[in-house]
Amino acid sequence: MQIASEDGAEATTSAGTRLSADLSVDDVREPCDVLVIPGGPEWETLIKNDALLDVVRQLNEKARCTASVCTERFCRSRPDFWMAVASRRTGGSHGNGPCVSRP
Repeated sequence: MQIASEDGAEATTSAGTRLSADLSVDDVREPCDVLVIPGGPEWETLIKNDALLDVVRQLNEKARCTASVCTERFCRSRPDFWMAVASRRTGGSHGNGPCVSRP
């Protein structure tokens, strides 16, 4: 398992758990089996970050399966973004499965 952060630096969750990143999202070159998009209390800020959304779109293209966790409000606030992510999950060169979202 590899963890990528925006800049390759350690990330801290809203619960205080620290995650050591293996690489930056720009360094992700190979397709991944599962892309997990975590949610959190910062969702209102994140939905306005078009650069971050572009990175997620790019990573989604390299993933065999994409899952989002605790992102229901995010999904409802940016249906344009999530529909694009979900539409990629219905087929493709990697035999991709459906997008999974857990509230």
